[in-house]
Amino acid sequence: ELVDKYSQETNFPLMPAQLKKLPQGTSVNVDRIEQQRTGPDTAMAEISAQLVHSDSKLASPVKLKLNLAVDADGNIQVTNQADLSGAQAK
Repeated sequence: ELVDKYSQETNFPLMPAQLKKLPQGTSVNVDRIEQQRTGPDTAMAEISAQLVHSDSKLASPVKLKLNLAVDADGNIQVTNQADLSGAQAK
């Protein structure tokens, strides 16, 4: 329940299922957010982050691609989310 509430309140880019899998004591450090407008009411954002557990100095990279759109009320909505963490860097 708390993960769902957190996700809804913060619009955090990780999916609730991804957050639930993280061990307790894990921090998410956002390294970079790249934004690009793709149309008059749409945009794309790529988010690069590191997942770091408090008991370890090793970090796991996370890369997400979000497609965004503005609805009729002017609210920004995520229309699609893709996990690019496994994709090779170009």
